[in-house]
Amino acid sequence: MPSDVSRFCHSSDCALRTTGGETIRVDVVAVNLVGAGPPSPLSRWVATLPPMDSSPPPTIPGSPRPFLTSIWAGYAVTKGHFTAVSAQFVVPTVVCTDRTTEFAQWVGIDGFRGSTVEQDGIVVDCTDGSPTYYAFYEMYGDRELNEGGLLRVNETVVPGDRISASVSEARNEWSFRVNDLSRGWSSSNVVAMPSPAPAQSTAEVIVENPLFSCTEGFPCTGLAPPTFTTAAFSDVSITENHSAPSGIPSNPSTYALTMVSNMVTRAVPSPLSTGGTSFSVYPATALW
Repeated sequence: MPSDVSRFCHSSDCALRTTGGETIRVDVVAVNLVGAGPPSPLSRWVATLPPMDSSPPPTIPGSPRPFLTSIWAGYAVTKGHFTAVSAQFVVPTVVCTDRTTEFAQWVGIDGFRGSTVEQDGIVVDCTDGSPTYYAFYEMYGDRELNEGGLLRVNETVVPGDRISASVSEARNEWSFRVNDLSRGWSSSNVVAMPSPAPAQSTAEVIVENPLFSCTEGFPCTGLAPPTFTTAAFSDVSITENHSAPSGIPSNPSTYALTMVSNMVTRAVPSPLSTGGTSFSVYPATALW
């Protein structure tokens, strides 16, 4: 039944006590000295959920921690000072809708924590219902590198291509390498260490839906990603402090990231292989 509670409050500090299973109407109105205006088109009925346990989920000793994000699916390693990460993957087929969305598959350092990212891989841009595939590298936070934006590699990428991607740091330089093993092209770019230097505190192997829906006065939420075939990673390698590389460690310092937006699961990573050198990311439609 609808709630009979009525009150005005500002969006920045509004709190309304509810109980699980209620249905309430949220009206967005403008209020001034004259009074309240009519409800805006943002008004809607919403159902409240039962209280949720705020404690972290239990973690099996020796296994990655589950973690929900709005735009990422895959694995993030969080304990160490990381100097390189690499992987191979086959470019999945992406089916666009009439909405503008994006799909990305990449390896990187930082990003899971902190304000910088160093990453490369492939992006599929869905505009006007047609997918455009391309490789990229990015060093967000470095204004000298295209003001910290994503840089496109001017080479052909199509579904089914096998890609090798790596990001590494050595001698105060960052190297971004993307190779299309199926087509034979190779892109290598070296960038000087920015100032301040990135933390290098996490390493990631990720499928991403990088677009958000943002409305004034409301938090940004992840849009539904386009439909994609299984995104499989192999030959995953992570290097700490220029030491010998290894696969993704299966311990609580590693996070298994599931993509969830608008309370709907969008993409889920498989368990890691023995040694942590391979895994897949499945779209939610493939889980049922």
